Amino acid sequence: MKILQAITLSALLLLNISKVCSQEDKKTKDFFNSGGYISEGYALDRNQVRFNQSSDFVFHHIPNGNLICITSKQFRAHAFSRHYNCILSKDSNFIAYVSVPPIFCGDKDSIYADFSFKTGFMIEMNTYHLEIIKGDFFRNTGERVTSLCDLPLIYKSSKYARKAFNADTVITYPLRMWENLENKYNHCQVMIIQKKRRGCIALYCFYNDKGAKKLSHYIRSLEHVFWYREPKDYIEVIDPPIIDEYEIPHLKAKERSANN
Repeated sequence: MKILQAITLSALLLLNISKVCSQEDKKTKDFFNSGGYISEGYALDRNQVRFNQSSDFVFHHIPNGNLICITSKQFRAHAFSRHYNCILSKDSNFIAYVSVPPIFCGDKDSIYADFSFKTGFMIEMNTYHLEIIKGDFFRNTGERVTSLCDLPLIYKSSKYARKAFNADTVITYPLRMWENLENKYNHCQVMIIQKKRRGCIALYCFYNDKGAKKLSHYIRSLEHVFWYREPKDYIEVIDPPIIDEYEIPHLKAKERSANN
């Protein structure tokens, strides 16, 4: 019942969040607001990240964003999901699925991200990206991660992070491909971009053998596509209304039906 409530609540949130607007380019917002339980256009705005279109890529929305190709067999029922927006190289040898966890912080001085629509659910925003990494390897290998030191992580320099994305941290790591994506892509590398108190962006990058030879070029082309704004450049963002799941009529009806 709790899972059903969460799914229904997420759907209602999407309807509300789709009405959220900012002062950014409408074409960009149309792209990122096209899917997801919580639209990534809203999440980018909420995290104060600017999205800059690149001439090296074209952009796609994919209705079914379950990345079974990097999910171990025992976790296929919980595959990497909710990845709807993609950045595709013009030669089609590289594609990056974009994931933008939203940050809802009630207290601007707090180190926690408060998901206000889910009572009591809080995460430490400055370390959330590390939990994403652990979760990625858990679903990818089927083995629980005990220490990040055991993982094949590459930490980019802080100088690079600031220059490329105005971020604090950039981490990359490979994931095993259990099957080809779209019968074409047979390599996967993840890039995590993070800034203190501003959340993170995860790019799940897939490429074929031809793309592997140009991987450094694709990565350079991704620089500045996502840019954490300086405080003086912050935009106004309208948060969606808080929904009390116990006030949703059809949830009450389903709960009564299940109890009978």
